Amino acid sequence: MDFFAPVGPIFLAPEIASFLFHIGAVGIHLSEYIIGLLSTIPFSTLRLAQPSLYEIVLYYILIISLLSFRRHHLFRVLCLCSIAGLLAIPSYAKIKKSTQKYESISFLDVGHGNCTIIELSNGDTVLVDGGGTSSEKFNIGEMIIAPFLWEKRIQKVNDVIISHSDADHYNGIRFILRHFSPDTLWVNSLEHGDEKFQELLDEADRLHIKICIPNTGEPIVTHDNVRIENIASLHLAKGRGKDNNKSLVIKVSNGETAVLLPGDIEKNAEQELLDRGTNLNATVLLAPHHGSPSSSSDAFVQAVSPEYIVISAGKFRKERFPAPEVLNRYRKLGTVFNTAIRGTVTFKISGGQLQIETFNSRKKTEIPPGRT
Repeated sequence: MDFFAPVGPIFLAPEIASFLFHIGAVGIHLSEYIIGLLSTIPFSTLRLAQPSLYEIVLYYILIISLLSFRRHHLFRVLCLCSIAGLLAIPSYAKIKKSTQKYESISFLDVGHGNCTIIELSNGDTVLVDGGGTSSEKFNIGEMIIAPFLWEKRIQKVNDVIISHSDADHYNGIRFILRHFSPDTLWVNSLEHGDEKFQELLDEADRLHIKICIPNTGEPIVTHDNVRIENIASLHLAKGRGKDNNKSLVIKVSNGETAVLLPGDIEKNAEQELLDRGTNLNATVLLAPHHGSPSSSSDAFVQAVSPEYIVISAGKFRKERFPAPEVLNRYRKLGTVFNTAIRGTVTFKISGGQLQIETFNSRKKTEIPPGRT
């Protein structure tokens, strides 16, 4: 059997084909212009949470019942029931979140960077750092942090804390400021940082977000017996110094369990905290500087004495983050979770109970009291 390719104007009349292509290009450019114009209209874009399995089923039932609405009264009943269900599920999720009796702390897998999301039992949300592997075509805030929040039906982040002005700690924050309307942005300095960091501060100012620099021991957030505070004054020291060593050192405690988020502090800053007698003891530690050999000195690790250690690192720098000697040091004390291997790690804290969830496993364990 012979097959013949269709013969079009591009072969018979190239000039006509070229003219038609130019006409088509005009239409495409006009469409792009109209879409761009419409996108500037407020609320022209609506971002929704990832639907649950129940919602997907209800959507399909709604579509089928609408298409068959006049065939039988059963489809009219199904239509009304599916609409009621789709309205009820988000409301139920919101009520459930507002009545939860535990705090949740999630260490997101953002590649080489840090991002910690704290969900309080009163429904408030705090973001500590929000940066990681990024490029012009991939923004951590838009592609990882925001979808995580939307999936949990979180529409507002109350406080954003940036430990210091390294890009892998803040390069996703700008998107969060625009779409989650935080009340306060906490930073270690208004003077340090590159041009992108200054643009972030300008964006916060434009959005009327309050910018604060915390003092030592100043409570950033308090709720019932939960306290989120900066326990170090490293960022207040005069002179530029190394920005890593000016990181905010955030401690989250509820009287029985504590989580320590030390940013990128290195051995000099660790020793300074030890010399000052700072209470570093914590049940959960986010390894400083992604498990780098420049941090996690033996004295610091012993002072914190964590039972669980989270290392927020990327998959493609395993020879340095975490360093083998640092990893061995932590393994002698407790259980190590590397986000490059385990994915996002979540700790749900309720009194002395601690439930740990990772991307590929889940377990519960008892935490002894008095480890703050």
